[in-house]
Order: sequence, then C-alpha cells, then structure tokens
Amino acid sequence: MLTLNLLPERYKVEYLFEKKKRFLVFFGISLCLILSVLCALLFSTYLFLVISQKSLAATLEARRQAEVSTRLEAIKEEIQGLNTKIGTVKSAKKGVVFFGPTLEKIIVLVEPGVYLKNISFDAKTKIVNVLGFADTREKVLLLSVALSAGDFVLPNSLISPIANILKEKDIDFSFTFNLK
Repeated sequence: MLTLNLLPERYKVEYLFEKKKRFLVFFGISLCLILSVLCALLFSTYLFLVISQKSLAATLEARRQAEVSTRLEAIKEEIQGLNTKIGTVKSAKKGVVFFGPTLEKIIVLVEPGVYLKNISFDAKTKIVNVLGFADTREKVLLLSVALSAGDFVLPNSLISPIANILKEKDIDFSFTFNLK
C-alpha cells in the first residue's frame, strides 16, 4: 500500500517530531512500569530475606542457649558428683588416725628377748591390742610397766591378763590399752 504525505514540509517535520516524542513517552512509561514491577519484586524479596534472617538468628540463638544450658547442666552434674566424692574422701580422711607414731613408741619399749606377734588397733574406740612372746616373766612385767608409763597410753587403761605372769619362761602375752 502506498502512503502519501501531502502536508507541507514544516508540518511533516512536526509530525515526525510528534511521532518520535510519542514513542519516547511510550518507551519511558513502559520502562518506568517495568522498573516499578521489578522494584516491587525486589522489595518483596528483600522483606522475605530480612524476615527469614531474623527468624534464623532467633532459632540459632535459641539453639546456642539450649547447647549452653545443656553443657552447663552437664558441668553442674559433674561438679555435684565430684563434690560428693570429695565429701566422701573428706569424711574418710577425718576417720583416719595416724597409728605410725604410736607403733614406733611401742616398738621402742620392746627389749631383747621380747617379740611382738601382732599389734591391732581399733580407730573408732582407739583401743590397741598387743600380742607377743617373751623369754621370761620379768621382761613381760618390764614391758607392762613401760607401757603404763608411756605418754601415748591413757592412764589406768592398760589391761594385762593374769595369764601373762602365770608361767616363768616362754610366755605368750597380751596387753590391751586405750590411746590418748
């Protein structure tokens, strides 16, 4: 088809200018609309990401608190167990009576010809039993006097059975006394 433009030259230029102007306006409005739609999509995506990030941060903080509280509970239980063990050891340590110095003092009192067979000690009642053998009655009597005079024996607590002095030789003796 053939188009004829019979307008004067001045109107032709105005017409072309108006056509280009309308195209630019149409293009500008279309571009603004497209950009507006993209901005709306970007803004909604941004809002979604911000909300998701806050939610994840809250979840992460709750998990950390849960892990910390779990660890703290485990540490607390471990400390309580250790405190129980320490209490047991401490109470056992209170019940310990050092018998070594008393044993040394008893051994120093033993003269030649006297042999100790057994020394037993009751920590709760602090009662000591000494069993032994002596060549003669005099050595048993000397040991009895030495034990009575000892600074570790409670006064008047030495018990010496009569069997200790019945025989004159080869005597199996026993003494029982309380510690100070």
